[in-house]
Amino acid sequence: MLPAPVLRPSAREWEEPFTFLRKHYDVIMRHGIVRIKPPHDWRPPFALHEPALVLRPRLQSMPITLERDVRKASFARSFAAFSSGGASPPRTLSTNGSEL
Repeated sequence: MLPAPVLRPSAREWEEPFTFLRKHYDVIMRHGIVRIKPPHDWRPPFALHEPALVLRPRLQSMPITLERDVRKASFARSFAAFSSGGASPPRTLSTNGSEL
């Protein structure tokens, strides 16, 4: 596989990037991909318009999540107590009201 050709536009060419790309269309289509190295002194403009930036927090329903977490925590405490010997297992097993 051959490496992608590298296009190095001058500062003047890079003032209009779409014109530059149209000029090199044949090379781009022949190779399918190219690397473009902008001029060394080029700095992309800051694209975020800060006055229009408004972050709105979204309210989320938490009861289902909290209920699940409470059940998990309760089970974990019960299991820890059982496995550490703090709780004893049932001495008799019963099914349908009769002991085994």
